[in-house]
Amino acid sequence: MYLGAWGPSVFQILLFAGYTFLLGIFKPSHVPAVPIEARTLTGWALWKKCLLGIIPSAVLIFVVLGTMMMGLATPTEAGAMGAVGAIVLAAIHHKDFSATGRKVLIAGVIAGGIGTIIAMLFSENLIFRLAFAITYLAVVWICLEAVKIPDLRDLIKQGYETTMRITCMVTFILIG
Repeated sequence: MYLGAWGPSVFQILLFAGYTFLLGIFKPSHVPAVPIEARTLTGWALWKKCLLGIIPSAVLIFVVLGTMMMGLATPTEAGAMGAVGAIVLAAIHHKDFSATGRKVLIAGVIAGGIGTIIAMLFSENLIFRLAFAITYLAVVWICLEAVKIPDLRDLIKQGYETTMRITCMVTFILIG
């Protein structure tokens, strides 16, 4: 079902990009440029900020949709990975994220990379299991850090409450 959406999705993206391009040519007042005073970053600093904003989100999108399209996860599992991934992204981009949390994040990313390399070379290995155990512990640590940040704690609480209401509603509909 998700694979069939690729063609129409790409077509819609191309239509929107073409529309925006033509609007910029024929009616430039409808798509004004960013004022020169607001352009504070240039060169590599601008590229770095853009990439640090785009790449993590693109990875999260791939984890959710890619695992479903490849048949590695069901929609429920992919949704759970997306929820945890969104919490991790919100925590690491928040200004109150601790230095210890950053170190744990780096350790988790390195352990995940080592685990992936070992998995490509050897299928069942103790080092592979330990590397991914460290990665999972890093994710748990970051989620606990997210709960300590008041803004994120409120968002997580709202997400849990909404999920609880929807689950109860579906349960009553199925039983009822």
